[in-house]
Amino acid sequence: MTQHPRESDSSTQGGRRQHACVLYRTSGELKQYLLPWIKEGIDQGQHVLFVCSEDSVDDWSLEMQAFGIDVRMRLDSGALVIATGEQWRESPFSSLAKARELWQHIEQNLAEFPAVRIAGDAGWAALAPAISADRLCHWEATADLIYEDVPVNTICLYDLNAHSPSDIRAALRTHSRAVLGGVTHLNPFYESDAILDAEPDLNASDADAELIQTMLASLQALPTVEPK
Repeated sequence: MTQHPRESDSSTQGGRRQHACVLYRTSGELKQYLLPWIKEGIDQGQHVLFVCSEDSVDDWSLEMQAFGIDVRMRLDSGALVIATGEQWRESPFSSLAKARELWQHIEQNLAEFPAVRIAGDAGWAALAPAISADRLCHWEATADLIYEDVPVNTICLYDLNAHSPSDIRAALRTHSRAVLGGVTHLNPFYESDAILDAEPDLNASDADAELIQTMLASLQALPTVEPK
């Protein structure tokens, strides 16, 4: 199995969508990227939605507070919303239903805030009953359309040690930018538009560890770009 970079995709598709996947291996690496990203949004007067696992809400709240974010004040004002993966996840899961719900959240908050930031721990996809990598791919490609020409900046958080190779391939196929080791790259594997155009023929994201290692090595070899 080979996933060849599609060099045209990252430059011609998704250019008006701020949708990146953050690939990380340790909690320290994730915090180093995520906390400044959240604080920047708060400091710019934006609305921030953060989706994390239920058992990590308190820890993340403490981390944000220690990083200089007045968590209680921001929660009370609506500038910050912390939702759990259990709250985010629906069963049975539907990409279209979730997209409508997400758009309603975005639209409501854009009426009050100049922009919206969304950070989502993709671990919600593994909650029972877990959704397949193919369905995760379809969701991410569907969500990608929502961010077209709107002031919404979204990052999806993927733990390289916890997610399956197929999940990671789904992520790489559906985000125009990828963050690896805290560094942002244009993603040559991005093909969300093609996935939806050929629905459901291109949903399949089967992969093994060797393929993902090759894809990540290709990504790291590319020039870095400024994060959006």
